[in-house]
Amino acid sequence: MTSRQRVAANLVIVCFVTLGLIDATPVTSATHARFKSAVDPFLDKIGLWQGDWRLFAPEPRKINVTVSARFIGDGVSLEWTSPNWRELAVLEKFFTVRHTKFYDALRLDENQGAWAAFAEYRLRQLPPTVRQDVVRIELIRNWKQTPNPHQEWIPAGTNIQPDQSFVFFTREVQ
Repeated sequence: MTSRQRVAANLVIVCFVTLGLIDATPVTSATHARFKSAVDPFLDKIGLWQGDWRLFAPEPRKINVTVSARFIGDGVSLEWTSPNWRELAVLEKFFTVRHTKFYDALRLDENQGAWAAFAEYRLRQLPPTVRQDVVRIELIRNWKQTPNPHQEWIPAGTNIQPDQSFVFFTREVQ
């Protein structure tokens, strides 16, 4: 590698890291907000936009969500549920962090255009001998509001199970 190529490679790395830091960190000042607004269209075009990362500060999420698919038919009653974050190994969490974001977004009414395709995808994942007996697919939102820690303390590491659910999509299978 020539000296010029090394400088070019290092420049690309520095630019990539800088853009990532600007986009992925919470906005801390008006200047940061301006930089973030300036780089967002570029990152959108090259597919590196980080999306919404409201996991922690300043306003953490207050809901634990999973999505389920229920398959109903002649002698068939199966259910698939999106992965439970607490039950995943560290390496699985690393590789599936975007999957959990996908399931969280899928359940929203604004994304109903994806519901039929997702239901069909989940159906195709069943073995053919089971799939042929399915007559209806239901997609279900499962959630639990995270309580205010000043009112109800939940120890760290507690596996919080959803206590509410709603069937948000139903499709009859021919």
